[in-house]
Amino acid sequence: LTNNILCYDSDIHQCTACPPSQFKHREPNKAMDSDSDAHSTGKIETCQPQPRHNLPSPVIPLTGDDWEHVYEPAEDTFLFMDALQEELPFLMERETRTVLELGCGSGCVTAFLAQHLRGATFFASDINPHALQAARRVFDANKVEVELFQADLLSAWRPRGNIDVLLFNPPYVPTPKEEMTSSWIARSWAGGDRGREVVDRIFPSLQEHLSAGGC
Repeated sequence: LTNNILCYDSDIHQCTACPPSQFKHREPNKAMDSDSDAHSTGKIETCQPQPRHNLPSPVIPLTGDDWEHVYEPAEDTFLFMDALQEELPFLMERETRTVLELGCGSGCVTAFLAQHLRGATFFASDINPHALQAARRVFDANKVEVELFQADLLSAWRPRGNIDVLLFNPPYVPTPKEEMTSSWIARSWAGGDRGREVVDRIFPSLQEHLSAGGC
């Protein structure tokens, strides 16, 4: 996790190529028969990570109406959780105090880490007001304390130099520039030129916002 940038590619609003070693596909509230081929049904609704570390995924009490404006947890979301599971011993050992997620969307990534990383103070932000409402419901459902605020990336974060862990699953799909602000949901994936316009905005300011040893 430290000094590494992990990039994942995925299709939006559908599950078509989840690595079989990483995920089980099933319809909501229905166990999948081990001999069945979920992709053949055409009814795949959710992706569920296999319990490689015996840590439960967060409850996500959101509906189809929410997904009209908020990014629905997908393959990249669960891969992010997998990476955080593997880094938990490191985060615990270094006595992580302040965790901030940018572009939190539904809030499930922060909810997941907050359930398992005790003692840290959690913050989450998004420019999308619909995402903030959805994330609050997710945090409440999972009984985790997270301070939410609306902001464009790190523009509203004060003070500087105190973020121990910065979480961000940025928009990375190459799109025309105008698509980046065409709707609230488009902001969650539209990355503009080469898919890098959002990440290129944040990289120059990372050093001043991270704590000594922050990642």
